Amino acid sequence: MATKNHQCPQCKGDGKITLTVKHLFSDEPDEISKIDCPTCDGNGTVDDETLQLFYYEKSLWCTCGNKNGSYYVPDGKGVIDKHHWLCNDCNKITQIG
Repeated sequence: MATKNHQCPQCKGDGKITLTVKHLFSDEPDEISKIDCPTCDGNGTVDDETLQLFYYEKSLWCTCGNKNGSYYVPDGKGVIDKHHWLCNDCNKITQIG
């Protein structure tokens, strides 16, 4: 079993993250909950492999501001298997599904 010796980058070692549910097209208030962190399973630490995977997956996402929109990529094509949209500027993911 791999040693979990890194603070989880998702929850910063807290073991919990905040989940906000927004009700689109509704006047209902947001529902805010604390849940176990899915990256570390709620224990606040991760092993080397999980840490590397976290930063790899994070690197797939657009951070450039997406000023020129996105283009659609169907299932089984592109950087992930699920259909998604890629930024016209940096070619990174802007939305999945």
